[in-house]
Amino acid sequence: MERTIRSRSHPLVRRVTGLLRDAGRREEERCFVVEGRRLASEALGSSLHVELALIASDLLRDDTARPLCEAILDRGIECRSLSGGALRAAQDADAPQGVALVVRMPEADLDRVANSDGDRLVVVAWHVQDPGNLGAIIRAAEAAGASGVVTTRGGADPFHPRAVRGSAGSILRVPVARESDPSSLPSRLRSRGLSIAAAVPRGGTRYDRADLAGPLALLVGSEGSGLPPELERSVDLRVTIPMMGRVESLNVAVSTALLLFEARRQRL
Repeated sequence: MERTIRSRSHPLVRRVTGLLRDAGRREEERCFVVEGRRLASEALGSSLHVELALIASDLLRDDTARPLCEAILDRGIECRSLSGGALRAAQDADAPQGVALVVRMPEADLDRVANSDGDRLVVVAWHVQDPGNLGAIIRAAEAAGASGVVTTRGGADPFHPRAVRGSAGSILRVPVARESDPSSLPSRLRSRGLSIAAAVPRGGTRYDRADLAGPLALLVGSEGSGLPPELERSVDLRVTIPMMGRVESLNVAVSTALLLFEARRQRL
């Protein structure tokens, strides 16, 4: 391994910093950053291509991190050690993570997400704004056995560092398609044999009484405004989670998880 990088202006540090902060840079390079030992281990165990590893110099002397470091070196990944200050500049997380990997984005489109084998259950995150919420939705999708997730232009980037952390590694395994033309999405989902259910805060069928067992696209809306009225009118089914007390709505990731697991229950 070459000499430890100590400068925050080093080209590799600047590259990782750019990928963390700039969605356009991520899209241009088709790469994103994974931070921390656990997520790094999951990335190395996934089918995705890891281009670069930056590791804190003190982590290289930590016996507990030896398996991770050996796995990086065994795969022939370009690996550089960084001083603590340089690595902090190349990370988004508040707490020191010790390792950052540059990972090639998986390729996924609507056909891959909607035409998967088995029970097709697709989540459409319609303009979900918060990266942490989007990451949690991707995590719930994997946990409930969903086929994949579709995000729309105007919403959060699924490869934003907060979304990657919020997914707890699911972004490495769940197909995520990003749609630039959401207006035509309902018709394209139907053409692939999926019914469309929209999550609405009130006025829909109780989610535990709705038929969610067939091939299904579940639409969940943005945190502030939900789904557009014209989109709600175009769906096959509107579902509502009844709430007690004075609660008006649930976090979009919580609502999505409840609906996904009800759909999974019905399939079982």
